[in-house]
Amino acid sequence: MPSARLRRASFQAGGTTIAPEAAVASTGGGPWLIIGGVVAAAALLVAIVVWSSTGQPTPAAVDGDDLDEALVAAAVPQQPEPPIELPVAPVRLDPLTVADRLESALATERLFAKITVHGTVVELRSEFCAQPRLRAIVAKAGPELRTQGVTALYCVELHGARVFTQSL
Repeated sequence: MPSARLRRASFQAGGTTIAPEAAVASTGGGPWLIIGGVVAAAALLVAIVVWSSTGQPTPAAVDGDDLDEALVAAAVPQQPEPPIELPVAPVRLDPLTVADRLESALATERLFAKITVHGTVVELRSEFCAQPRLRAIVAKAGPELRTQGVTALYCVELHGARVFTQSL
């Protein structure tokens, strides 16, 4: 048997210990409770200040003679001043921008076309020139193209034959 002086005392706990009940009961969340109380008090103070600063006269602040005037003023809505209208120059888009939008509208319908602007004339190159849907989309974009100074639009098939010409 080993002697007593070789024996070591071990104060290490095993792997399955439980914290003493006094230590568990002492963690009541003291700092968090205080911080939460301070935040709630600040929010209440801000709400009271905002609510009281609306500028409306309280019933105790209005005298008996001024009561009728205050009620009439509260009942009649104030007419806002009309906004000042400044002269605005008309915004003119670039015909290329409108042509790009037309090309995108055709692409969403799977009627692919290559659009080229030659001065005041727009040329569509597509194999779908004979399709009624293409003509409907082109007709829908016509007024916008006309505001950009475009005078005519024609559609040419890929082999070079002109299918239709539309004056704007």
